[in-house]
Amino acid sequence: MAEAPAHGGPGEPVAPATAGPAAPTASGPARHRAPAAEDNRFERVLESLRTQIRDLRFADGLPAAEEGRVLRADLLAQLSDYVLPRVRRPDIPLLIAVAGSTGAGKSTLVNSLVGEQVTTTGVRRPTTNSPVLACHPADVDWFSESSFIPALPRVRQQGLAMPGKDGMLVLAASEAMPRGVALLDTPDVDSAVAAHHEFAAKFLDAADLWVFVTTSTRYADARVWEFLQVARDRDTSLAVVLSRVPRKGRRQLLDHFGAMLEANGLGGAARFAIPETDQVKGERFTANVADHIRTYLADVAGEADQRDRVSRRTFVGVIDSFRSRVPELARQVETQVEVGRALRGAVDESFTGARRHVDAGLADGSLLSGSLLARWQEVAASGELARSLRLRGRRAWRRRAESEERGQRVAALESAVRDSLAALVVSAAERAGQEIDGRWREVPGGEELVARRRSCRGAVSWRSGSARSSPSGRGRSPG
Repeated sequence: MAEAPAHGGPGEPVAPATAGPAAPTASGPARHRAPAAEDNRFERVLESLRTQIRDLRFADGLPAAEEGRVLRADLLAQLSDYVLPRVRRPDIPLLIAVAGSTGAGKSTLVNSLVGEQVTTTGVRRPTTNSPVLACHPADVDWFSESSFIPALPRVRQQGLAMPGKDGMLVLAASEAMPRGVALLDTPDVDSAVAAHHEFAAKFLDAADLWVFVTTSTRYADARVWEFLQVARDRDTSLAVVLSRVPRKGRRQLLDHFGAMLEANGLGGAARFAIPETDQVKGERFTANVADHIRTYLADVAGEADQRDRVSRRTFVGVIDSFRSRVPELARQVETQVEVGRALRGAVDESFTGARRHVDAGLADGSLLSGSLLARWQEVAASGELARSLRLRGRRAWRRRAESEERGQRVAALESAVRDSLAALVVSAAERAGQEIDGRWREVPGGEELVARRRSCRGAVSWRSGSARSSPSGRGRSPG
């Protein structure tokens, strides 16, 4: 990524751009650091925040579950892959992520900026998911699994640039890259495969500077502006490249794109245009097509202070974004807590009512009906009850046992009492269950919970019924 002459030509900047974005007033993570004790305290606060976020769990099917998981994953990734590494080490290479639309020429631009082929281009790129990171050989170890996005598998490239396996980062060490700077060719942000643009977002979250490339036919796409608005909201250092710009209507096209950037709060981003050209050789632009972008990045990477300003702006922007992103995650948690409280309340109130129903059935004598009443009358008519009250101890029990008829009547009464009591409890529980189903359906997401509860209850009943069935096939039916 050596410097090129800063002359005009077919790819001159479309708007004046300084060598790098303006620096925020707060200090950043790189060269200008606070005292060690203050750094350690800041690191401990961030570690505590990451632990608390990591411990959060969201219940399936309830409101805020999907939104909460996305926010949680996003915050965890940025804390682990971007913020904490830069707090712990002052000498991290500046990571420039080249991102953008399908077919925008990102890989061709990356090869042109490096000065040699480090990544592959062509029609197969939109269907693959193997980002390529180019850096100086002295920096390649920093991007190993132990330091940079540890969960991501990677392979070191040897010789001619080749695509990696899907989901694998390709490390391309090149002497053409300056030390302290890395250039990342990311998957397409608007890929038809959702996992690809989620993968791209992961790398953008870990980058210090975004070079966002889109085409003259794709720049108004919603997906493009979703990513650009993330850069705006986090105050990320940003350069925007509009590629494949036709000569006819060039000025009107650039003016419209510039107006869209201004309207979306991105008017301060450095802007560049690449004309529609066939000046490509060896998967790189020829002539001076990308010289203006190379010069811009060479200026950004050339001085330590300038690199610090770029990285510091993005770092401070990310930290500031936590002021809204963490409370938003907390709101998703609160939503689930409130829904959980409503669900638990419905269960508690329904079963409290069921317990009162059982107590009332025992107290008002309504339990004494049907077969239980018949068994009671048999025992009472036989005089067995009076005799059983007079008899005490084991001798009395033996006397009762001697009379098989009298014993059968007492056993029948005990069985009737158990059955009536069980019927009362089961009836109250079933009524409580129906009440819970009705009240849960009134809660957002409750319909799915009711269906799942019934499915689980049916599976348990089937297993229980099978376990109780006798070898002959007789027994209680499931359910």
